Amino acid sequence: MKKNKVYLIRLDDCHSRMNVQKWDQILDILKRQGIRPLVGVIPDNKDPKLEYNKTSIDIYSWITSYSNEITPAIHGENHNLTKSPTSLYKGMQVSEFCGLSYDDQVDKLKSAKSWFLKRGINVKWFIAPKHSFNKDTIRACGVLDLNISDGIEFFPYKFKENNVVLVPQIFNIAREVLLPGVYTFCYHPDTMTTEEFIKLEEFLKKNRKYFIQWDDSLNHVKGSFTVSLILNYLYTYVRNIVYK
Repeated sequence: MKKNKVYLIRLDDCHSRMNVQKWDQILDILKRQGIRPLVGVIPDNKDPKLEYNKTSIDIYSWITSYSNEITPAIHGENHNLTKSPTSLYKGMQVSEFCGLSYDDQVDKLKSAKSWFLKRGINVKWFIAPKHSFNKDTIRACGVLDLNISDGIEFFPYKFKENNVVLVPQIFNIAREVLLPGVYTFCYHPDTMTTEEFIKLEEFLKKNRKYFIQWDDSLNHVKGSFTVSLILNYLYTYVRNIVYK
Protein backbone atom coordinates (compact mmCIF):
# COMPACT_ATOMS: atom_id res chain seq x y z
CA MET A 1 0.00 0.00 0.00
CA LYS A 2 1.35 3.40 -0.97
CA LYS A 3 2.18 5.61 2.02
CA ASN A 4 0.79 9.14 2.08
CA LYS A 5 3.93 10.41 3.81
CA VAL A 6 7.57 9.37 3.61
CA TYR A 7 10.71 10.47 5.41
CA LEU A 8 14.31 11.09 4.39
CA ILE A 9 17.36 11.99 6.44
CA ARG A 10 20.27 14.20 5.50
CA LEU A 11 23.58 14.87 7.28
CA ASP A 12 25.48 18.11 6.62
CA ASP A 13 29.12 19.24 6.85
CA CYS A 14 31.14 16.10 6.19
CA HIS A 15 34.77 17.14 5.63
CA SER A 16 38.33 16.36 6.63
CA ARG A 17 38.21 18.03 10.07
CA MET A 18 34.78 16.94 11.24
CA ASN A 19 34.10 15.14 14.52
CA VAL A 20 34.62 11.60 13.22
CA GLN A 21 33.40 9.95 16.42
CA LYS A 22 30.00 11.62 16.20
CA TRP A 23 29.71 10.90 12.48
CA ASP A 24 30.49 7.23 13.07
CA GLN A 25 27.93 7.18 15.87
CA ILE A 26 25.05 8.54 13.80
CA LEU A 27 25.87 6.29 10.85
CA ASP A 28 25.93 3.26 13.13
CA ILE A 29 22.45 4.23 14.38
CA LEU A 30 21.16 4.61 10.82
CA LYS A 31 22.78 1.36 9.71
CA ARG A 32 20.99 -0.58 12.44
CA GLN A 33 17.69 0.68 11.02
CA GLY A 34 18.68 0.13 7.38
CA ILE A 35 18.37 3.85 6.58
CA ARG A 36 20.74 5.38 4.05
CA PRO A 37 21.24 9.14 4.57
CA LEU A 38 22.23 11.83 2.11
CA VAL A 39 25.64 13.06 3.28
CA GLY A 40 26.70 16.59 2.36
CA VAL A 41 30.44 16.46 1.64
CA ILE A 42 32.63 19.58 1.48
CA PRO A 43 35.62 18.62 -0.72
CA ASP A 44 37.89 21.46 0.47
CA ASN A 45 36.46 23.08 3.58
CA LYS A 46 37.49 26.71 4.17
CA ASP A 47 34.99 27.49 6.93
CA PRO A 48 36.88 27.61 10.26
CA LYS A 49 33.59 27.37 12.19
CA LEU A 50 33.26 23.77 11.01
CA GLU A 51 36.67 22.59 12.23
CA TYR A 52 36.12 20.17 15.11
CA ASN A 53 39.41 18.26 14.88
CA LYS A 54 42.91 19.71 15.06
CA THR A 55 44.15 17.22 12.49
CA SER A 56 42.67 16.25 9.12
CA ILE A 57 41.51 12.81 8.09
CA ASP A 58 41.47 11.30 4.62
CA ILE A 59 37.85 12.13 3.90
CA TYR A 60 37.75 9.99 0.76
CA SER A 61 38.83 6.90 2.71
CA TRP A 62 36.18 7.65 5.31
CA ILE A 63 33.47 8.01 2.65
CA THR A 64 34.64 4.80 0.99
CA SER A 65 34.35 2.92 4.29
CA TYR A 66 30.63 3.79 4.26
CA SER A 67 30.09 3.46 0.50
CA ASN A 68 27.21 1.00 0.93
CA GLU A 69 25.54 3.00 3.69
CA ILE A 70 25.46 6.62 2.50
CA THR A 71 24.48 8.65 -0.57
CA PRO A 72 27.10 11.39 -1.04
CA ALA A 73 26.13 14.93 -2.06
CA ILE A 74 28.04 18.09 -2.95
CA HIS A 75 27.75 20.48 0.00
CA GLY A 76 29.45 23.33 -1.81
CA GLU A 77 33.06 23.38 -2.91
CA ASN A 78 34.57 24.87 0.25
CA HIS A 79 31.71 26.27 2.42
CA ASN A 80 33.36 29.69 2.18
CA LEU A 81 30.45 32.01 3.03
CA THR A 82 30.24 35.70 2.16
CA LYS A 83 27.51 38.33 2.31
CA SER A 84 25.33 37.97 -0.74
CA PRO A 85 21.99 38.83 -2.33
CA THR A 86 19.03 37.15 -0.63
CA SER A 87 18.72 33.47 -1.42
CA LEU A 88 15.73 31.98 -3.21
CA TYR A 89 14.54 30.22 -0.05
CA LYS A 90 14.59 31.05 3.65
CA GLY A 91 15.88 34.58 3.03
CA MET A 92 19.54 33.83 3.78
CA GLN A 93 21.99 36.67 3.06
CA VAL A 94 25.22 34.73 3.29
CA SER A 95 26.14 32.23 0.64
CA GLU A 96 28.84 30.37 -1.22
CA PHE A 97 26.84 30.74 -4.45
CA CYS A 98 24.30 33.59 -4.55
CA GLY A 99 26.83 36.39 -5.07
CA LEU A 100 28.40 34.67 -8.07
CA SER A 101 27.54 34.82 -11.77
CA TYR A 102 25.97 31.83 -13.46
CA ASP A 103 29.28 30.92 -15.15
CA ASP A 104 31.17 31.13 -11.86
CA GLN A 105 28.58 28.92 -10.17
CA VAL A 106 28.95 26.34 -12.94
CA ASP A 107 32.74 26.41 -12.50
CA LYS A 108 32.46 26.01 -8.73
CA LEU A 109 30.09 23.05 -9.02
CA LYS A 110 32.25 21.49 -11.74
CA SER A 111 35.25 21.71 -9.46
CA ALA A 112 33.36 20.08 -6.59
CA LYS A 113 31.93 17.34 -8.81
CA SER A 114 35.34 16.61 -10.34
CA TRP A 115 36.66 15.93 -6.83
CA PHE A 116 34.14 13.09 -6.59
CA LEU A 117 34.59 11.85 -10.17
CA LYS A 118 38.37 11.58 -9.74
CA ARG A 119 37.62 9.20 -6.90
CA GLY A 120 35.10 7.14 -8.84
CA ILE A 121 31.98 8.67 -7.26
CA ASN A 122 29.26 9.88 -9.63
CA VAL A 123 27.53 12.24 -7.23
CA LYS A 124 23.93 13.14 -8.15
CA TRP A 125 22.86 15.54 -5.40
CA PHE A 126 23.62 19.09 -4.32
CA ILE A 127 23.10 20.70 -0.91
CA ALA A 128 23.62 24.46 -0.75
CA PRO A 129 25.58 25.69 2.29
CA LYS A 130 23.25 27.69 4.58
CA HIS A 131 20.29 26.76 2.32
CA SER A 132 21.45 29.65 0.15
CA PHE A 133 21.10 29.39 -3.63
CA ASN A 134 19.27 31.08 -6.49
CA LYS A 135 17.87 30.31 -9.95
CA ASP A 136 21.35 30.42 -11.48
CA THR A 137 22.40 27.70 -9.03
CA ILE A 138 19.48 25.58 -10.21
CA ARG A 139 20.48 26.16 -13.86
CA ALA A 140 24.07 25.17 -13.03
CA CYS A 141 22.83 21.99 -11.33
CA GLY A 142 20.92 21.17 -14.52
CA VAL A 143 24.13 21.39 -16.55
CA LEU A 144 25.88 19.03 -14.15
CA ASP A 145 23.00 16.56 -13.73
CA LEU A 146 22.45 17.34 -10.06
CA ASN A 147 19.21 17.33 -8.09
CA ILE A 148 18.84 19.50 -5.00
CA SER A 149 17.96 18.76 -1.40
CA ASP A 150 16.31 22.00 -0.28
CA GLY A 151 13.37 24.32 -0.76
CA ILE A 152 10.02 24.54 1.01
CA GLU A 153 7.13 22.36 -0.16
CA PHE A 154 5.34 19.21 0.92
CA PHE A 155 6.41 17.25 -2.16
CA PRO A 156 9.40 17.34 -4.53
CA TYR A 157 8.98 19.51 -7.60
CA LYS A 158 10.80 19.78 -10.92
CA PHE A 159 12.15 22.71 -12.91
CA LYS A 160 11.21 21.38 -16.34
CA GLU A 161 13.46 23.80 -18.25
CA ASN A 162 16.58 22.18 -16.76
CA ASN A 163 15.21 18.90 -15.41
CA VAL A 164 16.32 19.59 -11.82
CA VAL A 165 14.25 18.13 -8.98
CA LEU A 166 14.14 19.90 -5.62
CA VAL A 167 13.37 17.61 -2.69
CA PRO A 168 12.19 19.99 0.06
CA GLN A 169 13.89 20.23 3.44
CA ILE A 170 11.73 21.81 6.15
CA PHE A 171 12.60 20.18 9.47
CA ASN A 172 15.95 20.19 11.29
CA ILE A 173 15.10 17.27 13.58
CA ALA A 174 13.02 14.14 13.15
CA ARG A 175 9.38 14.44 14.17
CA GLU A 176 6.10 12.76 13.35
CA VAL A 177 4.28 14.60 10.57
CA LEU A 178 0.54 14.16 10.08
CA LEU A 179 0.19 15.73 6.62
CA PRO A 180 0.94 13.81 3.41
CA GLY A 181 4.29 14.66 1.87
CA VAL A 182 8.01 13.95 1.55
CA TYR A 183 9.85 15.21 4.64
CA THR A 184 13.61 15.56 5.01
CA PHE A 185 15.14 15.72 8.48
CA CYS A 186 18.50 17.52 8.48
CA TYR A 187 21.15 16.87 11.12
CA HIS A 188 24.62 18.28 11.78
CA PRO A 189 26.40 15.40 13.54
CA ASP A 190 29.33 17.55 14.71
CA THR A 191 27.14 19.49 17.13
CA MET A 192 24.72 16.76 18.25
CA THR A 193 24.33 15.98 21.94
CA THR A 194 23.98 12.57 23.57
CA GLU A 195 20.29 13.25 24.12
CA GLU A 196 19.80 14.05 20.44
CA PHE A 197 21.39 10.77 19.39
CA ILE A 198 19.10 8.87 21.77
CA LYS A 199 15.95 10.69 20.58
CA LEU A 200 16.84 10.13 16.94
CA GLU A 201 17.33 6.40 17.43
CA GLU A 202 14.03 6.13 19.27
CA PHE A 203 12.26 7.94 16.44
CA LEU A 204 13.85 5.75 13.79
CA LYS A 205 12.81 2.56 15.56
CA LYS A 206 9.24 3.77 15.79
CA ASN A 207 8.98 5.17 12.27
CA ARG A 208 11.30 2.99 10.19
CA LYS A 209 8.49 2.01 7.80
CA TYR A 210 8.15 5.58 6.54
CA PHE A 211 11.77 6.03 5.42
CA ILE A 212 12.71 5.72 1.75
CA GLN A 213 15.95 5.88 -0.23
CA TRP A 214 17.01 9.16 -1.81
CA ASP A 215 16.69 7.91 -5.38
CA ASP A 216 13.12 6.85 -4.57
CA SER A 217 12.26 10.44 -3.66
CA LEU A 218 12.32 11.23 -7.40
CA ASN A 219 9.23 9.05 -7.78
CA HIS A 220 7.22 11.46 -5.62
CA VAL A 221 7.45 14.58 -7.80
CA LYS A 222 4.11 16.35 -7.65
CA GLY A 223 4.80 19.65 -5.90
CA SER A 224 5.20 22.99 -7.64
CA PHE A 225 7.59 25.92 -7.65
CA THR A 226 4.70 28.37 -7.21
CA VAL A 227 3.48 26.63 -4.07
CA SER A 228 7.05 26.54 -2.76
CA LEU A 229 7.37 30.32 -3.13
CA ILE A 230 4.08 30.90 -1.30
CA LEU A 231 5.14 28.60 1.54
CA ASN A 232 8.56 30.25 1.65
CA TYR A 233 6.94 33.68 2.00
CA LEU A 234 4.84 32.45 4.92
CA TYR A 235 7.86 30.75 6.49
CA THR A 236 10.05 33.86 6.36
CA TYR A 237 7.20 36.11 7.49
CA VAL A 238 6.55 34.04 10.61
CA ARG A 239 10.26 33.62 11.31
CA ASN A 240 10.86 37.36 11.11
CA ILE A 241 8.04 37.99 13.60
CA VAL A 242 9.29 35.37 16.05
CA TYR A 243 12.97 36.37 15.87
CA LYS A 244 12.69 40.13 15.35
